[in-house]
Amino acid sequence: MPDLRGRIWRAQVAGFRVDDLDIEFDIEKNLKHEPNKCSVTIYNLSETNRAAIEQLNIYDPAKSASKKAAKAGNIPVQVMAGYKDTGLAMLFQGFLRRGLSEWNGRDWSTEIE
Repeated sequence: MPDLRGRIWRAQVAGFRVDDLDIEFDIEKNLKHEPNKCSVTIYNLSETNRAAIEQLNIYDPAKSASKKAAKAGNIPVQVMAGYKDTGLAMLFQGFLRRGLSEWNGRDWSTEIE
């Protein structure tokens, strides 16, 4: 991966940390009483890591409503970015709503919200 002028980043879900793969993220912040939103797409996670994130998915229709409620809000998500010389800064800290992977014909993409 190119240096990109010293840029660094890290996404962390439930202690699972990624900082060496391609990533896209979109963070919506506002002053309303609603929680801020974040969408993170990580490309080409290993099959083991994709499965681990998908198991944390609280919106799995195969699971009962009680299991969904028990997991809701308990799985931390963090997105950090910065530069090598100044370090990382927290851009988003919240809780997982869903984590799904998809093959687009060329790459695996894992979307975390």
